[in-house]
Amino acid sequence: MKVSIIVPVYNVEKYLERCLTSIIEQNLKDYEIVIVNDGSTDGSLQIIQQYQEKFPTIIRCLQKENGGISSARNMGLEAAIGEYITFLDSDDYLEKDSYAKIEKIAEKGKYDIILFDAYKVQEQTKEYYPANPKIKQGEITKEEYMLSLPCVWNKWIKKECFEKNGKLRFSTAVTIGEDITAMLSLAPIVEKIYYLPIPVVCYVQTPGSLMRKKGYQERRKQVIQALQELENNLQGKYTQEIEYLYYEHVLVELSLYLYQYEHYTEINQIADFMKCHFPNWKKNQYIQKAGKKKMLYASLFYYKKYSMLQKMQKLKHIFRRKPNVK
Repeated sequence: MKVSIIVPVYNVEKYLERCLTSIIEQNLKDYEIVIVNDGSTDGSLQIIQQYQEKFPTIIRCLQKENGGISSARNMGLEAAIGEYITFLDSDDYLEKDSYAKIEKIAEKGKYDIILFDAYKVQEQTKEYYPANPKIKQGEITKEEYMLSLPCVWNKWIKKECFEKNGKLRFSTAVTIGEDITAMLSLAPIVEKIYYLPIPVVCYVQTPGSLMRKKGYQERRKQVIQALQELENNLQGKYTQEIEYLYYEHVLVELSLYLYQYEHYTEINQIADFMKCHFPNWKKNQYIQKAGKKKMLYASLFYYKKYSMLQKMQKLKHIFRRKPNVK
């Protein structure tokens, strides 16, 4: 059983060696590393060539003009020959011997997707990052999968799943949320999913990454388009889960992001969208269990109570002040 590890690369010379070394040291039985160089202009290509010369039977390098991570992943998918596919971003790396544990489960061939955990790594911290803290090891339902982290790097997926019902590929129309669409669109296609709660990937929060860039980014709103594409792909299935995803990623997370920059008109549009498409969201079983704090934020955005939100934040700031010590 071969696994294809697809690594898109664009100007990551600072991190690439760490990433590739962490794969090669995994002690896997049968694997290939499919590196897609997405038009890098730094020293990334030279590093790839060095590794390819050293490990010619393991590493393949594909070249393309810069077109974004989705197009790079799609090229890797077309070229991959493994029974299982997994993805690793080139600024991330693997925990020692973690893939070998996934391989043992994959060898049985029973599961279409094997889901696992990660570490979220910043400069001075390493925080456990579960795929879904509410599920236990073993076979999980598709509904539980739908509510797990929709990342590309915390799964091994049978390649045949990408070829069913027409080819499932990453959307090149969005640059944020494309993994949500692709990974969760697998739900009606696959049959069995296994969850192994061990940290496998070290998900590195690099300062220059798309999600951590300073200043307002218009494309953050593309998560709405990504969810709409997902909803269209699911064709009326998993309605409760879809409603929760809009709540989580749009009404809460995107609204909080827009609120930082006082984009109240756009938050109003989100509230109007939810009133039109999901008027009964408060009755959703997953939302009711998601926590009171998140529900409070969602309600304030939904009813456009910005002055109340500002008062709350001022009170929070006051209570956080250190008392005077005499």
